[in-house]
Amino acid sequence: MVEKGKFNWETIHSFMSHPLGSKERTSRVRVPTGWLVKYVYKGGPDKSTHAVAFVSDPEGTWTTSKESAQWEEVQVKRTPNGAEQIWRWKIPGGWLVRDGNYIKHAYLTMSMVFVPDPNYEWSI
Repeated sequence: MVEKGKFNWETIHSFMSHPLGSKERTSRVRVPTGWLVKYVYKGGPDKSTHAVAFVSDPEGTWTTSKESAQWEEVQVKRTPNGAEQIWRWKIPGGWLVRDGNYIKHAYLTMSMVFVPDPNYEWSI
């Protein structure tokens, strides 16, 4: 068991728009029966948010590589002041899905969930 405050988050995907621009990072940490996955968006001091989801993986079979660590756009609905965005990531046993409500380059809300789909039947 992990000591309180002693999580060792592994970065599995990161993106920076440019040196002074927004930054995104997806990390994970092993917990009993699976993983906690955290997505963080930092667009400035007043433009940041994050979300955490649990991914079931009792045997610890999820391995990552730069090739497999990719968020895929599902839906983006743009407005004059921002956008609503849904993204997914194919991982063992299904999809990690995140949803953000974004106004002028700042996520105001963010959520993330694991969607079981062992046969990857969800097509877009």
